[in-house]
Amino acid sequence: MPKPQVEDFRIDDTAYIFIMESNHPRDFEMNFHRHDFYELTYVLGGSGHYDILDDQGNSKAVTVEANQMMLWDGRVAHRAQDDPETPLRQSIVIFDHEYLKHPGVARELGRQLSKSNPLVIRNPMFTTRLKPLMRTIMMELRGKKALNAEVVYSTLLGILTTMLRSSTGLEQIRDDALDHRIKKAISYIHENYFNHLTIKEMASCCSLSVRHFSELFKKHTSQTFIQYLHAYRVEIIKKALCETTKSITEIAFEAGYDDPAHFIQHFKKLESITPSQYRKIQATPVNAEK
Repeated sequence: MPKPQVEDFRIDDTAYIFIMESNHPRDFEMNFHRHDFYELTYVLGGSGHYDILDDQGNSKAVTVEANQMMLWDGRVAHRAQDDPETPLRQSIVIFDHEYLKHPGVARELGRQLSKSNPLVIRNPMFTTRLKPLMRTIMMELRGKKALNAEVVYSTLLGILTTMLRSSTGLEQIRDDALDHRIKKAISYIHENYFNHLTIKEMASCCSLSVRHFSELFKKHTSQTFIQYLHAYRVEIIKKALCETTKSITEIAFEAGYDDPAHFIQHFKKLESITPSQYRKIQATPVNAEK
């Protein structure tokens, strides 16, 4: 069997960072490729895997799904392969080695990626912390506020530090250590987010008292049940805002919000902009330098 062809990508610039949304169509295909920059990916939705190709032409697969994060340094040839019915939607931060000038973080990144490339973070204890930071980078790159370059850089360091700690054991909490009752609750939310869910119902589903469920859920997700529910609904709504022409009221209703004003309040709290503003800027190309 012939060795797969590998494309090499380079960006003719230095000390750069930008963010982009990648929404794969159902017929999406990607060639193996390498690049001379870091690629930090948050999986917003969908599922699939990444094929990784070694120098001998052997490949292995790394599965990915919504609410997971990956970091590549570009040296290893790779390609995304979507599950046919659930193509990947990703938010991707691209930056080069010159941009990441913090010697300690750069050194530890090199050490970790030499052992595991990509570095994949699956545990919701960490990804729930990282998602708002990815959102901060997006908003700062799209805005023109004072010191936005400094905010972007410091936020990126926060993301990388958390990822490194989760992989080195400094804050290691394995996914299989996540309480099975909280896993059950999270799955139930993902399957029934559009219904009127109550904390009493969730506690009963997990055979726990309301107080014990609340404490356990917060311990494992760093969010209250209500915060997690609203955050998950907003992610569903963001997908619909990007991929459909439905009205905001209709999208909100399908996600479980009967009162549009109530929904907009939660959306703005999480995204710092209104749904209509979000829909508008998603069509705007993003590119910014430090």
